[in-house]
Amino acid sequence: MKNIENFCSAEPKDVLNNYRKAIELAQKIIKEKNWRCNFDFWDYIEAKESDIYDLTKSQLKKFRNKVNKVLRKPGLRNINTLLWFVSKVIFKNSKAWNLKISEKEEKIQIARRRWKVARDISEQLLKEYKEEKGDFYKK
Repeated sequence: MKNIENFCSAEPKDVLNNYRKAIELAQKIIKEKNWRCNFDFWDYIEAKESDIYDLTKSQLKKFRNKVNKVLRKPGLRNINTLLWFVSKVIFKNSKAWNLKISEKEEKIQIARRRWKVARDISEQLLKEYKEEKGDFYKK
């Protein structure tokens, strides 16, 4: 059974309270994993009740779902989705807020991609070598 505590109703006050919890959780995870932000938004991210009450019903439902996703599974994709929604829909910024992985993680991913290319080339060269050699040394 799912944890009912993490879900909130469609009432703007409940959504706002869970939004604050989600932002605290996101900040903690961002510091732990050294993710990089493209904008110093922590000073501006505090939504007011009036901002939430201005949302339409469908926007409020989308906002609630994004907040619940961050509370249930706080990963890079879910946090970025919430930040995009907050920056574009609630605060109506022209530039969306987002996070990037840490520099170390990015270097690891690049090295793995390069290793995969080198491995594929190596396998191709081994195949060519075996075809050329054939059974020459078995005679």
